[in-house]
Amino acid sequence: MSLERNIYIGSHSVKNYQTKLDIHGNNLANVSTVGFKQTRMNSVESFQEQLHNAVESDGATSQLNSQEGGFGQSRPHIYIDSRNGILQETGNPLDLAVEGDGYFMVEWDGQKRFTRDGNFALDKNKSILLEGNGAHLLGWLGSLNADGGTDLNVTAPTQRLALDSVSFLPAKTSTLVDFSSNLNSESPARNMTVDKSVFPMVDERRNTMEYSSRWDRTGKNEFQFTLHQNGEEHIKFSIPVDTLGNMTDLKIDSLADGVELIKDDSGKPTGFSWTYPSPLHDEPEATLTRLFSLPSRSELKDTGSAFSFRLSNGSEDPVSLNNEFLMGTIHNTTTRLVDTLGNSHSVTFAFENMSSEESFWEYRVYLEETSPYIQDFYRDPANGINFNNPTRSDYERANQAVFGSSGTGKIVFDNDGLINSSQSQIPTLIANLPATRFVSDPAQVRPAANLNTKLDMDLITGFGAPFSTSVRNQNGYVAGDLIRSTVSSNGDGKIIANFTNGQARILGQIAIGVFTNAQGLVRDGNNMFRAGVNAGEDNLTVNIPSSGRRGLIRPGFLEASNVNMIEEFTQLIVTQRSLQANSKIITTADSLLQTGIGIKR
Repeated sequence: MSLERNIYIGSHSVKNYQTKLDIHGNNLANVSTVGFKQTRMNSVESFQEQLHNAVESDGATSQLNSQEGGFGQSRPHIYIDSRNGILQETGNPLDLAVEGDGYFMVEWDGQKRFTRDGNFALDKNKSILLEGNGAHLLGWLGSLNADGGTDLNVTAPTQRLALDSVSFLPAKTSTLVDFSSNLNSESPARNMTVDKSVFPMVDERRNTMEYSSRWDRTGKNEFQFTLHQNGEEHIKFSIPVDTLGNMTDLKIDSLADGVELIKDDSGKPTGFSWTYPSPLHDEPEATLTRLFSLPSRSELKDTGSAFSFRLSNGSEDPVSLNNEFLMGTIHNTTTRLVDTLGNSHSVTFAFENMSSEESFWEYRVYLEETSPYIQDFYRDPANGINFNNPTRSDYERANQAVFGSSGTGKIVFDNDGLINSSQSQIPTLIANLPATRFVSDPAQVRPAANLNTKLDMDLITGFGAPFSTSVRNQNGYVAGDLIRSTVSSNGDGKIIANFTNGQARILGQIAIGVFTNAQGLVRDGNNMFRAGVNAGEDNLTVNIPSSGRRGLIRPGFLEASNVNMIEEFTQLIVTQRSLQANSKIITTADSLLQTGIGIKR
């Protein structure tokens, strides 16, 4: 082995250690660089000179092993340490970190690049850029469909992501309302209470007799009233009432012997006359004449509706039978429905317990009284309403005009407290909202619109438990403007837009790339890599987070450099000593060469 070879070995090793020193210096320089991956270098010995071949033992001589002389180091192996750095919370929603395997894909200078640096920001067009170099974040943008949702095709080519790709969300008409929970089957049902059951009557001979009355319920909105004297039924009539307890008719069911009806000119019953034997006078007969009157309508009160019978006789004090119609327990739930023009309406569903024995409830639908359409109905002269003091009946009429027969329905429960679909009547809610013509406030002027909304009440139960019925969901909403966009916090990398109408939509999807051989990536500066020929890039490289080996995206975090300073300082010391040792090889060989030259002299 010549002295010149030692100079070559030393100089080549010094060069390698200079490279190693550069690597560790670069690592330390980027100890705080976001997403930086440190570089490592492994030295590899050079080829060997065969000084003596191995000789196998022949029995007479011992074996001789081969002998080689080294030529120092060859070209070192330099590679990227792709281990993950720790995630540091920043609180900035545009700071993103990949938790696990994978790289953000960006577009820089028209070329596709990959990075672990998630320090993103927005430009004036709200495109998402790497703050350090302006590279555009790539992924897939969503588009609004006819149903108001977003379509997202992650098999399409990637494109630049922006936070305002959808800045306005059009209104959607309410076509479905889902109800859920419970109507308390143990709550009081609709009924009639009687103020007096026994009362006196005086005939024309001043005879006093005791009459008794009896109320019976014959239908969900019909009651039967019977007058008895000494246990004998004298007169029986039926009284149908509306949903508020207002009497709608008077029907005579039966009359006892000697009882005749007294009618007015229109034929309407106004009283009765009973002729009977008089035990207290010489006259063979006496006559009891009583007029009764029923109010044509009565107003809803907190506890129900009241109406009375006035049993009168000329100037004598009348006998009044005050009977109170008690509404069943009413449970209200309110939601907002959106019409065909995108206007929102507060709509209340009032569920009333009609019969505990038959396990059925009735519901009615109301627009709020301040609705422009209700107010316009009040002010329409054709409706004959004092719009400054409308009654409950006026309110009922107004809603009847809006919803028609679809504004009422019937829910029947089976023995298990579940809805009996065959007996229940739940029509589609159809609202006719004519253009307002009589409202005085310009803010209440509305054009004609409609509602056509299916009511899904399958999840309402009739158990003996507290009320909890509410609207679980309705699919309509008013128009909304974009408030802000954020990256989903559950790691899927979706860009979520929030609008002023409370709706949220998926605007885009961040792409993540993985490689078969991450060490095949080539540094391209600016914290970016390009895929080298050995990286293993193919059409499966890019996909959504959490698919395959891909990690999750954490907003509000940045990945720190994976440089270990203690390790780097240790390697600096080793590199320094190694470089000094190899320098000594050069100086020693040079000194020996000088000695050899001196011998010639």
